[in-house]
Amino acid sequence: MANNKKTQICVVTVTYGDRFHLLKEIVDACFKEGVNKIIIIDNNSAENSKKQLRELEKKEINRLKVIYLSENKGSAGGYKRGLIEAYKCEDCEYIYLLDDDNKPVQGAIDKLIEFWQRIKLPEEEKRKKVALLSYREDKEICKLIKLGKDYRDWIKRSDYFLGFHMLDIPHKLATKLIKIFNINTNKSGDCFRNELLMPYAPYGGLFFHKSLLDEIGYPNEIFFTYADDHEFTYRIVLRGGKIFLVPDSIVVDIDKSWNQDVLGLRNLIPSLLRGNNNYRVYLTVRNRIFFERMYFRKNKIFLFFNKVLYLTYLGCMALLAKKFGRFKRILDAIETVSSVEEESTTIISMCG
Repeated sequence: MANNKKTQICVVTVTYGDRFHLLKEIVDACFKEGVNKIIIIDNNSAENSKKQLRELEKKEINRLKVIYLSENKGSAGGYKRGLIEAYKCEDCEYIYLLDDDNKPVQGAIDKLIEFWQRIKLPEEEKRKKVALLSYREDKEICKLIKLGKDYRDWIKRSDYFLGFHMLDIPHKLATKLIKIFNINTNKSGDCFRNELLMPYAPYGGLFFHKSLLDEIGYPNEIFFTYADDHEFTYRIVLRGGKIFLVPDSIVVDIDKSWNQDVLGLRNLIPSLLRGNNNYRVYLTVRNRIFFERMYFRKNKIFLFFNKVLYLTYLGCMALLAKKFGRFKRILDAIETVSSVEEESTTIISMCG
């Protein structure tokens, strides 16, 4: 793939609310990178945003297309609609997904192109089995992979409960001690491995050939939002493909996500308890458990003890933080997972 193929790259993004001021930065940055086609899914955004989008669409009529949805379909529905449109687009061969606040740093797309060229696989296999991911500093999983964490650690162990597994406790304690005593375990630089592989990935920064969609399908709309990106991209790994992290292709998040803006805490537990949006917490818990049950449920005994230990700890923290109402909301989300499972059989049968 040569640099002139950049005209074959289609950026797909989804916007909502009144976020045009963020989206405009992303659009400008993409055009500066040489992208000639951007598809924007308007997830029933605010009227002010719609007005500005229509003006931008008229100005960039040959390079930009906006699809206006009558209701917010969440990230899953929004990206699904955008991917369907990109797949049909004759000017689009490669797809680059960005959230409406993911700004590619200068040269980010060139780095992806260079990396793609270096992958030593037959072109047809590469197109159907490989995705690349730009590096995002605000994504903890990206930082861990860059520092040498083995991607298989996330997928080789089953029966997690909201990301918690009792067998991970010794490793987590050791990590805490390393931080406390400032022990340098990385003597050889940032990367331990030549291949930085992701177990799954966010939408923002994901790059792939559109033939990949023939293999893995589209996002599952039942998720609505949260964990839908992980479920969608995990299908690549499940089918024997690879998601490469490209550290020198950098995307900057110009707006913080809700669970990062909680006293600066990145840990999921305090974010769940201290976040100010009950609905977001509800969907996060419901969808994370749904994702884990779809692909990582094997041993009922392990799952039971992981659930008991996690909820006991979370309940104690809720009492200390006087957040028992939030804890009850989390329990309500857990109870709804079974009904969601009954609705969704298509993806499981496709990937089974």
